[in-house]
Amino acid sequence: MDRRRLPTYHPYLILEPFEERIVREWFSGQAALQRLDAAPMAELDSHSAVRIYDLHPEISAPPVTRRIPHSFRGVCLEPE
Repeated sequence: MDRRRLPTYHPYLILEPFEERIVREWFSGQAALQRLDAAPMAELDSHSAVRIYDLHPEISAPPVTRRIPHSFRGVCLEPE
């Protein structure tokens, strides 16, 4: 996760609950992993709590978790 940063590259991590432990083991000791200790930037309302984390190193304020309603069809929501 600590690879060379490209100007247009913004890292995100999308996890289901069972994946979080695995990711923590694989990437232990990396600074980007500390973002998992903060609130996710978004969470999908579904049977499995899919969480989206912003891993960008320059983001310092803890995000407010936005709830994404689950839909069976592809529905685009306008940004707030």
